[in-house]
Amino acid sequence: MSAGAREKIAAVARRLLEDAAWEELRREHGAAAVSAVRASLRALAERRNAYRLYCDGGSHGNPGPSGAGGVILDEGGREVDRYSVFLGIATNNQAEYRALLEGLARLLRIGAEEAEIFLDSELLVNQLDGRYRVRSPELAPLHREARERIARLRECRVVHIPREENREADRLAQQAIAGARGGRGGGGSVTL
Repeated sequence: MSAGAREKIAAVARRLLEDAAWEELRREHGAAAVSAVRASLRALAERRNAYRLYCDGGSHGNPGPSGAGGVILDEGGREVDRYSVFLGIATNNQAEYRALLEGLARLLRIGAEEAEIFLDSELLVNQLDGRYRVRSPELAPLHREARERIARLRECRVVHIPREENREADRLAQQAIAGARGGRGGGGSVTL
């Protein structure tokens, strides 16, 4: 279920909890039955700590100076965190995994229980869902750590998106690289 659908359900549940008809239902069906129904509605109305993470990694050269960037949004689409981290020398795929690991660490730190993770790396998405094997000895420990962090969430969905839908995370990754180079930028392919 998407974050938007959960928010709509929560809003309906909150309205139902405020409805004046509860007193009539209590008289008709008894306090215990009404109390059980209201408890179920309260559970739906409460926020479920679900977030969306958009993350990206990149390197100028392969390997080369690398950065990770990401944005975390709550269920209502409000930004709760962002990061732009210089990673040192890494391959593009290593930077992608490290951007994901940074985002997962931040999700877990804020108490996320559910997450939708949006990546523009088909390789990562396919490796995380088991369609592709991880053959690179450099990526295997990063993949393993990502799977372990994902397993700590009650529910998680990893989604491939086009690069144009991940521009802010890419910009933050590129910003980290440029900042480490003294703002010079340059080298490799940069998508802004």
